[in-house]
Amino acid sequence: MAAAVLSSVAVTGCLEKKAEVREADAETTAQSAEMPELIKTLSEDERKSIEGKTAVVILGHGYNEGAAREEIISRLDESFGTESEGKEGIVMVLTFPDDFNSKITTLESKIKEKSPLLIVIIGAPERTHRALSAIQDKFEDGNTGYPIYSFFPQDDILGTQSTADLVLDYAHKPENIEDTLGADETASQEIDVAKMVESAIFLAIKNGGAGNIQTTAQEIAGAERTISPYVDSETGLHSKNHFTFE
Repeated sequence: MAAAVLSSVAVTGCLEKKAEVREADAETTAQSAEMPELIKTLSEDERKSIEGKTAVVILGHGYNEGAAREEIISRLDESFGTESEGKEGIVMVLTFPDDFNSKITTLESKIKEKSPLLIVIIGAPERTHRALSAIQDKFEDGNTGYPIYSFFPQDDILGTQSTADLVLDYAHKPENIEDTLGADETASQEIDVAKMVESAIFLAIKNGGAGNIQTTAQEIAGAERTISPYVDSETGLHSKNHFTFE
């Protein structure tokens, strides 16, 4: 009789443990199903490494309104999750000029409570390099510890090159600013800008921006694109962190 009771207890305990395991597996599956698409592909260690981190994405000229803006935000929300009222996500999207009172120099105050994973700026407006410089001045040797990428900037070229770790632009860009904005709008219809931003964030998660800069530029632009170092028209010098693609 005693043996039968012990056997019954053992079976009951085993069944209860299996039920707990099933519940835990179901909870894990449910949590995984709720995760944004690219977050699902990360290892547990990679997910832990970005806890409390924020990918800051700034939408400037050519990407701050209409379908271009909505497409980028929608894709980032699907891939990583975007911050919004009552909703958590690792991506914080800021739109210029609306979120800056028309002053990009307020960027520092916008992200002071954040621990950036990286900053990606698309269509950087004038004086963006000054806003970035103000942030970098708070760090020893100007090293923020996270990458800063600028795609299709409308800001001063030398200033952009000196404050961004990587600059990417179209190979054939008009000299006139009005023509440039129109070209950006046309080109943005041909280039998957949302995918470029996705790739930049994904690479930052994977290597913290520590990879070879030209390799990073190629991965962000896409394997089908041909990238080349930017050449200064006056000096003929090749930039080390500024690339054009076509």
